[in-house]
Amino acid sequence: MSARVAAPVVTAPPADHRLHAELDLKEGKAATTVQVVFALVAGAMVGLAFVIDLPTGGWGVWTTAAVTAIACLLYTAVHELTHSAVLWAVSGVRPSVALRLPYLVTGNRAYLDRRAFVVVALAPAVLWGAVLIVLLLTVAPQFLLTLYVVTALNFASSAGDYYQACVVARLPRSALIQDDGTTTRVYLPAV
Repeated sequence: MSARVAAPVVTAPPADHRLHAELDLKEGKAATTVQVVFALVAGAMVGLAFVIDLPTGGWGVWTTAAVTAIACLLYTAVHELTHSAVLWAVSGVRPSVALRLPYLVTGNRAYLDRRAFVVVALAPAVLWGAVLIVLLLTVAPQFLLTLYVVTALNFASSAGDYYQACVVARLPRSALIQDDGTTTRVYLPAV
């Protein structure tokens, strides 16, 4: 069984498809929506930390802060590399990863169907969300705060992924989506 979710690799829009829309998460309504979703998820995770009386561990403030900061930086790279690995698996086209402040971004020249695009978009939140929740239930108390912050980062920093997945899920089945890491382009059959 093939690891590919999408149809055979398409690296140029078919002749019968035309550019329908472009989506840039750093501009306009998309940027505002992503920022609001990030703030809501982060706020919910902070509130939940108080409700569950999260232990702060036994490392001391400075050690915990340093370990947590390093863990967050590492997780950010792992998140984007997860997009990259899943994108490569479903498209067969090698992706690129770049820094586009304030984000790390992944993209390639493949045109994905809706299902494959949504799988790529949500893979880090789902995969690492499950792993991190299991770890939260099993690790020693001194790791809990750091792991909780990384879990919160996982869900909050996926705001752009959620937004893109929602937009793409509403497209017609015939849509092809290409994300080069800067702009997401939607192609639909010409009418």
